[in-house]
Amino acid sequence: MILKSNNTQKTILICLFMIIGFSSSAQTTRITDGDYEARKLFIHNFMKYIRWPNEEFGQDFLIAVVDNKKMYDILYKQHNNTNYRGRKVIVKNYRSVNELPKCSILYLPKEHSDSFDLVMKKIRNHSTLLVSDSKGLGLKGSGINFNQNKKVLKFELNAASLESANLKVSNLLKGVAILL
Repeated sequence: MILKSNNTQKTILICLFMIIGFSSSAQTTRITDGDYEARKLFIHNFMKYIRWPNEEFGQDFLIAVVDNKKMYDILYKQHNNTNYRGRKVIVKNYRSVNELPKCSILYLPKEHSDSFDLVMKKIRNHSTLLVSDSKGLGLKGSGINFNQNKKVLKFELNAASLESANLKVSNLLKGVAILL
């Protein structure tokens, strides 16, 4: 069941995302440690406000990272071996897109955005939340795409892509996203 929308929850969520966004400080295209922390918090909240289909509940909840040790380390520390709605969370780093198994969340960093089409083929027909980090990938079909403009980190949400992956998105999350 998707969280019921009420003004208090929406206000808290908007404030949280604004704080995360404004605390992210990248004045160059290089992602700093603080930016990874902000992305980790966003992904944590995506897990709270997105529901995966019931048939996935018997399996581990795999968060896959494509060849990005820094993001992997931060997500591993936060989530590995925790519990997500009765499912064990596993975080793994994969050196290439070709190694990717079926997963619940897939983080595709900017430096691997050239593999986007292959990623889309691999996750087709799976309930995978693709979180990308490169301009234009939200419009190409990524469910969530980070959008960093100067010091503000925001995220784009492609509702059609998430719906085709059978992922249910809370109206609260839609309310703070850049909808595509």
